[in-house]
Amino acid sequence: MFLIPRIIWQIICYNQTGTDLYHLISLANQASHAKPDKKGDLVKNLAKSIEQLLYHTREIKTGKAAHLRRKIFKCCPIFYMGKRLGNRLFSIYLLIKLLYILNAVGQVYLLESFIGLNFLDGGVLGVTLTKNMIDGKNWQSTLNFPRVGFCVVPIRHLAGQVYVTAQCALPVNMLNERIYVFLWYWFLLGAVITIASVPLWFFRMAHRRTRTRFIKHYLRLDELSSRKDNLMVKKFCRQFLRHDGIFLLRMMAINAGSTICGQVVEELWVIYKTKYFNRDFNHGNGEESEESEASAADFPSLVGRNHATIQLEQITPKPSAPPPSSSSGYSEDFELKKMAI
Repeated sequence: MFLIPRIIWQIICYNQTGTDLYHLISLANQASHAKPDKKGDLVKNLAKSIEQLLYHTREIKTGKAAHLRRKIFKCCPIFYMGKRLGNRLFSIYLLIKLLYILNAVGQVYLLESFIGLNFLDGGVLGVTLTKNMIDGKNWQSTLNFPRVGFCVVPIRHLAGQVYVTAQCALPVNMLNERIYVFLWYWFLLGAVITIASVPLWFFRMAHRRTRTRFIKHYLRLDELSSRKDNLMVKKFCRQFLRHDGIFLLRMMAINAGSTICGQVVEELWVIYKTKYFNRDFNHGNGEESEESEASAADFPSLVGRNHATIQLEQITPKPSAPPPSSSSGYSEDFELKKMAI
């Protein structure tokens, strides 16, 4: 039964996400153990695969329905799932975790039902059997896993075959009792770990600030981002990476290490600045987002630091006199007032 959630997850990873997620994680593991001359190419291929996944799942629809869907997603991004909204992969991952929890609880219930214990009456298989073994209670008092039973034994005689009821030893039940106790605690441990991981992933992915802080950590380690680039990093996290991209990077950091994850974030950051900075993946054509209303002063890394702007009021037309002719063949219609720059 534990294979059912795993099979569902594999089907989704291979057929529904547009790329092989297991291949991405294995490629990250190869890059972490590769030689320095080959590691760069593996990291670039990994970043390119993630870029293609994010680009092909961007928001492309326009209209009132798409605008309403984005409003709902902005209010509850975890509970509203969509491939184009950038949170489908992470939402399915949480659903698979819930399936594992239900599976573990169901396995414990089946074990107790098979033995004959009733959970509602206070019977808990693992705790009860462990307590009985510690207290040294005999199976005659518990009636669980009996060591002796009655069996019908055929005995052949000259006149025919006679069936005799005899007392038989069942030493295999001593082993069965230990196996059942181990399985009960194993299923319980799996359920507890999975239940504890669900709120942990909610904390990691539900809040925007937590997701952005995760990316900023790697960008500042690589000295690719400063405090003045906060708005640009927010656009990078909320519009380009979104939930699924950050989820993949977190899984990569867990399975392949923080070093490879930081290098992939570096490559994705360079790709975003060179190709997708002026694109808004969360909105369709003709719609502007709150994050996209930024001036050039918000991005000192893209605009020169020592520059001056000239106000429109400082450029005034000349009085309505006939324009003087110029020896260069054109007339001057405007005059720029002198100012200190």
